[in-house]
Amino acid sequence: MEKSLRDQGLGSRFLQALIGGPLRDLNCALLEVDDPDYAPDPYEKEIRRHRLRFYLNNGLKDTGARVVVFHVEYRILALPVGRIPVGEDALNAYLSIYRAIPHEQAYAEKIQIEGYIAT
Repeated sequence: MEKSLRDQGLGSRFLQALIGGPLRDLNCALLEVDDPDYAPDPYEKEIRRHRLRFYLNNGLKDTGARVVVFHVEYRILALPVGRIPVGEDALNAYLSIYRAIPHEQAYAEKIQIEGYIAT
């Protein structure tokens, strides 16, 4: 977001409008967020922590699922709509999104996912 527009509540209002509007009738909605635990330096770690706090403060739930997609570590959050999966359930829901790619060979060759549950 443009720096001059930060800290005015725009992101929160936008996210709440999505949750209460077009996303409200979804069965489940998942979001990837960069995992602060794998930040390359303290500055990036703080940015990632700030981003994670933003989502958690806006009602998203940490599912406990963690994934590595194309060598990037993510935490999987669930939007507060429909069913909120946790743990292994969340990991399976997340992986099913990528498995929905029509061509199985493309999935096998191009999509590299390692999943794990936070302890």
